[in-house]
Amino acid sequence: GSDMPLLVDFYATWCGPCQMLSPILSSVQSKMDGRLKVVKIDSEKYPSLSTKYGVQALPTLLLFKNGQPVDRIEGLPNE
Repeated sequence: GSDMPLLVDFYATWCGPCQMLSPILSSVQSKMDGRLKVVKIDSEKYPSLSTKYGVQALPTLLLFKNGQPVDRIEGLPNE
């Protein structure tokens, strides 16, 4: 339920690294099914969310636990 960690991907359609990250996130979602939920948020469509969480660079990944952001990765993570 709501206690499941949530990985939020802030992206934009014009962002090249964001496109490269997409298949990686799909893989993570399938491997972590039932233990982690992955959500993609288009920062162009939801600028207020980007502002609220201080998203400066794309892509930015935010990990939420119990509704609170606990970790962030800006840019492409190293494999």
